Amino acid sequence: MNLRSALVFTSAPDPEPNIEAAKAEEVEYKDGWTDIAFIALCRKAYGSLAGWQSERSWRDGPETFAGMVEVSRVLMKGKTAAQQKDAVIAGFPQVPGWFRKLFPYSNEAVSTSRNVDIFQRASV
Repeated sequence: MNLRSALVFTSAPDPEPNIEAAKAEEVEYKDGWTDIAFIALCRKAYGSLAGWQSERSWRDGPETFAGMVEVSRVLMKGKTAAQQKDAVIAGFPQVPGWFRKLFPYSNEAVSTSRNVDIFQRASV
C-alpha cells in the first residue's frame, strides 16, 4: 500500500459515528493572527465591492468575523445565486500567472489538499 492509498484508506468515515458524543464534546477555537488577517482581507475586499463597511473591530477574531458576515450580507442582498457566486469570486485577489505555472489546477492537487486537511483535523 502506497502513501496515497493509506491516506485514502485512513480517511474513510466511521460506519457508525457517535453523534451524541460529538454533540457533547465542546471545542473552543481561538482565531490566530493569520485567521484574523485572512478574515479582515476578505472583509475589506467584500466591503469595497459592497460600497459599505461594518463598524465592528478588525482585531478581535469573533468581531472581525461578524463584521465580514455583515458586509457579506449587504453585498449579497438582492442578488441571484449566479450574481452571488460572481461577487464571491471577485472578492478574492487574482492569482499571479507564475503561481499557476508552479501550482497548476489538477486532480492530484485537490487530493493532496484534501489529505493535508484530514491530517490537520486528526491532529486537533
